[in-house]
Amino acid sequence: MDKKKKLIIIISSIAAVLVATGIILAIELGGNKGKNENTVEMMVANSEKTIATATADVSVTDGGIKVLGYKQIVEIGEGETVIREITAELNSTQELKEKETVQTVTEYNRDNLITFSFEEFMYKTYNYSDGTLTATVSKDRVDNVLGYNLVANSDGTLTAKFENSLIKEFTFTFTMEDGKVLTMVSTYQYKA
Repeated sequence: MDKKKKLIIIISSIAAVLVATGIILAIELGGNKGKNENTVEMMVANSEKTIATATADVSVTDGGIKVLGYKQIVEIGEGETVIREITAELNSTQELKEKETVQTVTEYNRDNLITFSFEEFMYKTYNYSDGTLTATVSKDRVDNVLGYNLVANSDGTLTAKFENSLIKEFTFTFTMEDGKVLTMVSTYQYKA
């Protein structure tokens, strides 16, 4: 399998795990136990109960040009959940070619919506202030954070934004071994 197809499979798998099984931020703030940990963990747990739409958008850029992409949108309804997946890659004429699939499921496990793990030993720095959590993950732990065997050439940066005690957006980015930049943006909308 060539490197491009392998990368597409890995990116699709990352996004699928983060959204199909969920995109949840389970944060353990480790050695700095206290108000921030409880606040963030409670907000994430409460968010999971009321998320109506979760969107994960993973892109790989090379010199600022998007060369691969994977987007998954999970819309949780009363009786069914609709999962849309959109893949994109540059074709031989250097055009970004998209392909979309849609799947409807009758049972979707809301308990698995937020699965992104961020344990103490996986980060170098973190700060929660005014509704924003920022963290840096060392390059040798990026694969552990994602749960996939990817070699990072840079530390990963993580930002999670909260509003009304609910997670609204999650961004994770790092440079891969080949110099391409992988950026993952997840957003959440809530039922009323």
